[in-house]
Amino acid sequence: MNTVLAAATFVFITTLSPGPNNFIVMHAAAKGGPRAALAPISGVVLGGLIMLLLLQFGLHQWVLDQPERRLLLQFAGAALLTWIAWGLATAPPPSDTPTRNEKHQGLVGMTLFQCLNPKTWLGTATAVSLLSHHAGGEHNRLILVLLYTLIPLLNLSLWAGLGSALTRRLQHPTFRRCFQMGSGLLLLGFAILMLC
Repeated sequence: MNTVLAAATFVFITTLSPGPNNFIVMHAAAKGGPRAALAPISGVVLGGLIMLLLLQFGLHQWVLDQPERRLLLQFAGAALLTWIAWGLATAPPPSDTPTRNEKHQGLVGMTLFQCLNPKTWLGTATAVSLLSHHAGGEHNRLILVLLYTLIPLLNLSLWAGLGSALTRRLQHPTFRRCFQMGSGLLLLGFAILMLC
C-alpha cells in the first residue's frame, strides 16, 4: 500500500508541476475554453498510457539504457517542443477554424510529444520501477494504468481551468500577444532544458 501511495504521489507531483504539457493545455483552454483543452488533455493521457505500457513490457531497456538512443530521444523531443513553441508564439487571433499551427496541439500531436518527451520516459520508468519490485504483477500494472489515467486528467483539468480563466483577458490584443509570446518562450525554455 505504501508503494502505491508513493507511485500516486509521484504521478501527482510530476503531472501538476509546471511543464510543457500543462502550458499547452492552459494555452488551448485560454484560446478556446475548456472544450478546446480536451484534445491536448486526451493526447497527454494517451501518450502517457502508451509509454507506461511500453515500459511495463521492457522497452525501457532498449531506450533508457542506451545513451545514444536517449540522446536521440532528447533531440527529437526538443525539436517537437520547439515546433509547438513556435506555433504558440506566432498563432493568429482565435478563430473557429483551427490553424495549421494549432493542429499539433491536439490529440495526435500531444500523444507524439509524450512519446518523445524524455521527462515522460524517465518519470514513467520511475513509477514502473516503484511497483515492479513488489508482488502483484498484473494487479500493479492495472494500478499504474489507473494512476496514469485519473491523476493526469485531474491535474490537467486544473490547468485547463486556469487557462479558461484567462479567456476574457485574451480578448485584448496586447495581452493576447504577450501571453502567446510568453507561452512560446516558456516552451522553448523547456526544449532547451531537455537538451541539458
